[in-house]
Amino acid sequence: MTWHVLDANVIIHGTEIELPFDEMVTVPEVTQEIKSDRAKQTFDIHKIEIREPDNEATEEIGEKAEKANLELSKTDIRLIALAKKINGTLVTDDYEIQNLAEQINIPYKTFLKEGIEEAKNWKRVCKNCEHRTDRKTCEKCGGETKLVPEN
Repeated sequence: MTWHVLDANVIIHGTEIELPFDEMVTVPEVTQEIKSDRAKQTFDIHKIEIREPDNEATEEIGEKAEKANLELSKTDIRLIALAKKINGTLVTDDYEIQNLAEQINIPYKTFLKEGIEEAKNWKRVCKNCEHRTDRKTCEKCGGETKLVPEN
């Protein structure tokens, strides 16, 4: 039996499409992203379990996301940590979640969109002077930075 760790978009858009997974689980934060009555009904009908990832895995995933310059939310990090904890498969259309999952060998599936072609590391570069930095504002010229593929 494989647990499928669901991102919010799967539950939200699962109202029009039958969810094709047997065992489904998510983190508590995802339930806060479910706003419509139809999505709430989908959540209830499919008996999606709510579980917590452990703190150690959450910290580890957060560090890996930061190292890869991926801008993942706390919820995204916790979803990946839960998949790692239970040896589950992530189900998401979020490219950044897929990117990190690919880099750390956590299986994932897409739901409505095609997935990433390859995992990439990202770096921050100033839009004005092209200085490489870890900040959103360039310390050299004060310009805004952008993420660009490193590889």
